[in-house]
Amino acid sequence: VIVFLFEYIILSLLIMVQPVLLPEYAKTMNDPLKGPSTSTLPEEPIVEITAAMKADMRTAARWSRTVAIASIALNGLMLLGAMITVVVVFVFPDNFGPGMDVSGLVMGYVIVGLLALFYLYTSVLLYRYSQHLKRYTEQGTQSTFEAFIFSQQRFWQLFGRSLAGLLGLYFLAILVFGILVA
Repeated sequence: VIVFLFEYIILSLLIMVQPVLLPEYAKTMNDPLKGPSTSTLPEEPIVEITAAMKADMRTAARWSRTVAIASIALNGLMLLGAMITVVVVFVFPDNFGPGMDVSGLVMGYVIVGLLALFYLYTSVLLYRYSQHLKRYTEQGTQSTFEAFIFSQQRFWQLFGRSLAGLLGLYFLAILVFGILVA
C-alpha cells in the first residue's frame, strides 16, 4: 500500500516539475489541449508509404485497438471491484473480524482504484493512437499523420514518465529498506 502511494506521489511530482527542470524541453512540448503543433523546421521530403507499409500499419492499428479495448474493459472491472470492496468494507466491517482495523484494507483498495484510473487513461490514449493510425492509413494526409504521431508521443511520454517515477520509487524503497535494516 505504501509503495503504491509513493509511486503516485513521485509520478505526480515528476509531471509537475518536469518543465521546471528542463525549461528548454518544455518550450518544445505540445500543448495537450491544442494538439500537435506545426513544426518550424524546414520541410523534409516525406517518405513514400508503400502498400506493404500501409498493411503493417493497419495491422498495428487493429492490434493496438484490440489491446486498448481489452485494457479498458479490464481496468473498468478493476475500478468497479475496488469501489465495491471499499463499500462492502464500510457496510460490513465486522465480517473482516470483530474489532479489526480495516483502514489499511480500504486505503489499499483506494490506491488500486487510483491505479485503475491511471491505467484506464493510458488505455484511452492507446485507443486514440489506434484510431489516428487507422485514419492515416485510410486518408494519408499531413494532418492525419500529425495526429497519429502526436497520439503516439502522448502515449509513450506518459509511459516514460511513469517508468521514471517507478524507478525512483524502487530506488527510494531500496534506500529506506537499507537504512531500516542497517
